[in-house]
Amino acid sequence: MGNNNSKKLWEVIRDLFATHNRSNIVYYKKELRQAQKGGMKINEYLNTMKSIVDNLALAGHPVTGSDLISLVLYGLDSNEYNPIVCQLYAMSSLLSLLLILCL
Repeated sequence: MGNNNSKKLWEVIRDLFATHNRSNIVYYKKELRQAQKGGMKINEYLNTMKSIVDNLALAGHPVTGSDLISLVLYGLDSNEYNPIVCQLYAMSSLLSLLLILCL
């Protein structure tokens, strides 16, 4: 790799992994924003969201609980889940319970 000593080699390796992590963060943030329940069952949807959040945490970019709740609720089908979502937003104590169930 054109490096004469181990320190320079480790710096190159570190930079390569940092670039890879940044691209992973961009990719998973996009996946998280665009995630929709669609035709999935609710448990499949929640598992998908958890997987994306776990991957972001592994890349060094954890998602806050309140952001996760908002994104999960945003991705639900509006016709089927709208009454539930409205009640959850109205009752903030239930939002923390939903966070516990999602994680």
